[in-house]
Amino acid sequence: MALKSDRDHEFLQRLAAEAALRAASKGKLDAESRARVGELIEACDRPYPVLPEAMRVARAIRVLELTGTPQAVAVLKKLAKGTPKAHTTQHAKAALKRIARAPAPAAKSKL
Repeated sequence: MALKSDRDHEFLQRLAAEAALRAASKGKLDAESRARVGELIEACDRPYPVLPEAMRVARAIRVLELTGTPQAVAVLKKLAKGTPKAHTTQHAKAALKRIARAPAPAAKSKL
């Protein structure tokens, strides 16, 4: 994965910090440390503001979902294998679930 911007770097730092905080919260901590770690975990759970690039990715995933071709599904499957907390991964997984739940298209009759 190439870090294309400072924002990408910040996102990865946040993921690493969150994992470390969640691991620390399961260990032995005094009351004050547990409270501070809890506050930091809550801060990690707050969503990032939606950026134009994120909106473009979400729209592109929606187009792939609506297209529903085998090639589009293959792209969604590849995107769904990304970092679990990444928005792209989450959107792709959700799109694949919706595709799986959608009724099969009716066969066209020849008139």
